[in-house]
Amino acid sequence: MDTLRLQKMTVQGFKSLDHFQVEFQPHFTVFIGGNGTGKSTVLQFLAFIQAFMLGEPRRFFEERIWNPDSIQSFLNHSHQIEAQLTFENTKGTQIQWDFVWCVQDNLNQTESLHYLNQNTQQTLFKFTRSTEQGNRQLQIDHETVEGLGLRLAGSLFSILDTQSVAHPKSHEIIESVRAWGRGIFSLELMNPVKMRHGAIGFRSHLGHQGEWLGGFLASLSTGQKTRIIKRLNQFYPTLKALYTPEKKAGWIDLQLAEHFQNSEPIHAEHISDGYLRLIALAAIPELGPDEISLILIDEIEDGIEPHILPELIDTIRQEQKTQFIMTTHSPLLVNHFEPPEIRFMSRTATGTAISVGFHELKAIQQDLAYQGAGEIWLHTSNRTIEQWVKEAISRRG
Repeated sequence: MDTLRLQKMTVQGFKSLDHFQVEFQPHFTVFIGGNGTGKSTVLQFLAFIQAFMLGEPRRFFEERIWNPDSIQSFLNHSHQIEAQLTFENTKGTQIQWDFVWCVQDNLNQTESLHYLNQNTQQTLFKFTRSTEQGNRQLQIDHETVEGLGLRLAGSLFSILDTQSVAHPKSHEIIESVRAWGRGIFSLELMNPVKMRHGAIGFRSHLGHQGEWLGGFLASLSTGQKTRIIKRLNQFYPTLKALYTPEKKAGWIDLQLAEHFQNSEPIHAEHISDGYLRLIALAAIPELGPDEISLILIDEIEDGIEPHILPELIDTIRQEQKTQFIMTTHSPLLVNHFEPPEIRFMSRTATGTAISVGFHELKAIQQDLAYQGAGEIWLHTSNRTIEQWVKEAISRRG
């Protein structure tokens, strides 16, 4: 199946994201900026996309113990989330996915998927409300069905049978977008407390809070566990092994062993928060590359020694070829990225979130010749950078 990369996104009606536009790099995009500027909100919206794609938008709120109404933007009163996502596949085809979801009714209002074919937009499917209340119109390829009583909580992708799509290219694109949405893996809720609780049985991934870390490690082969140890040994040569013995009722107990004489395995409840996060990050390359399309990590530096983080990120990005989007407050880590990979978040006078790439800030281009982006960020006040961001936005027209 063709691999997609998210290129850009426009969002309206999700917290501070109102007519919010952002571009992403094919491999790594890192968001920086002051507290409360909307960095985590971008990751949260992308995590919502995964639940919406699976037809379970309410699950996103249940996992966070949020009231759905709480994410409605104070900037408008439409009670709707509107989004447009643009992708590019390995063949260079541009694909556009749009949807409108009603927060109050938990209903998909409209949804469409298009691609560009020789500068001509081709519609793959289009789901819209008709003029009659409760009815819907559905177009797939060139066939249209009127008068549907279809009420969808989530995306049309959650129920669409692609066997009904006759054209091979249309079929391939629809399947690739569906796989992309289902393959979003969010660690923006990573919680060492949950990691210590353990998991029941083997798991195919870490869980959104890292709560399945033990179960995921237990599912890996000896060779995969050895690779995780090797990644961590760059920084912690005393680490000897990771054990995942099964306890009563199928619970998996995570333990680590060290190269100290007469030392006993250390149980998860005695492993530090930062070390647990490191184990989870080092395990990311073992996630199935065919199943994971996008990885989201919030404040990746939390609890981790700053001098080891850039090298760990390098290791992960070399071994896991998927797209990463993350946030950080670490200038040392930011120094390690190229300016186009760094997005600065700010807020307008009305509270709307805005974002520009560091390469768009004209005032710092000369400084980048002899300073890293992290150094510039560290030594420049947020107020000054926010002004540069607003100037860059105004130049877009």
